[in-house]
Amino acid sequence: MITPITSDSAEHLLDKQWLTVDTNAASPRKGRLYVTWSDFVSPPGNPNGLKAIPIYLASSSDGGATWSAGVEISASDRYNQGSQPVVEPDGTLHVIYYSFNRKGLRIVTSRDGGSTWTKPSTITKMTVGGVPGIRTGSNLPSATVDPVTGTIYAVYQDASRDVADVLLVRSTDGGATWSAPLMVNADPPGQAQFTPAVTALGGQVHVTWTDGNEPSGEPDRYVTAYARSIDGGQTFGPSVAVSASFDMRDAVDTARGRFLGDYQAVVAGGSSVHPVWVDALLGQNDVWSTRVTP
Repeated sequence: MITPITSDSAEHLLDKQWLTVDTNAASPRKGRLYVTWSDFVSPPGNPNGLKAIPIYLASSSDGGATWSAGVEISASDRYNQGSQPVVEPDGTLHVIYYSFNRKGLRIVTSRDGGSTWTKPSTITKMTVGGVPGIRTGSNLPSATVDPVTGTIYAVYQDASRDVADVLLVRSTDGGATWSAPLMVNADPPGQAQFTPAVTALGGQVHVTWTDGNEPSGEPDRYVTAYARSIDGGQTFGPSVAVSASFDMRDAVDTARGRFLGDYQAVVAGGSSVHPVWVDALLGQNDVWSTRVTP
């Protein structure tokens, strides 16, 4: 096993690592791996006295056999979490993350494989709020680049309208400007939709999330939901359940509520879409996947 970065000190807690690979044929760095993470920095002898949470990045050009030294990329953003590295078809690298001090999603960009970076800029403000009794990935975005069109997409959980909705933003100009947030779920107020994931291919955008708008109307029943856009993320069709209904009370119990994990995942290829999620259908936390043919 190759380790890109290690920490044997309580002063540096490494968290929320995320990996992407430049698979683009037109990229001068095709095959390069990029991994990002958060570094919870604490004073010596005081692990609870948090000083900063910078975002770091390391890369590998030999299939992960060796890695560059980690470099801080979040600059003036002092407290951050949930970094998502994505690569455009020409090899341009972006990292999207949540900034606690800026209260929203931010982006930094490198056009030379991570050697130099732009200053962080704001994508969108977020209203972060928890779901009562449930620990969710409340401030953690999911991001992707359509390898055909180059459009960048980010989805996130937001509490501005309701306890939790899934919102999407997109950029068609390399992250310079972003669309207004679009609500992906079409549920009436009162239900919770949280912990989303996104992927895109050829102008179609696919989003999954955990949804409390379960047909029975029972307050503890949830499903994993899926919705698709066929116009590049401008509109979405109705959501459908891709999992069986399960009882959230069977999920792992934590001090912050029932917990399914901080992430879902979804990928698209050819004519099918493959979501991956955790639910408690069998009375415990299990990982599931299915094949969706839109």
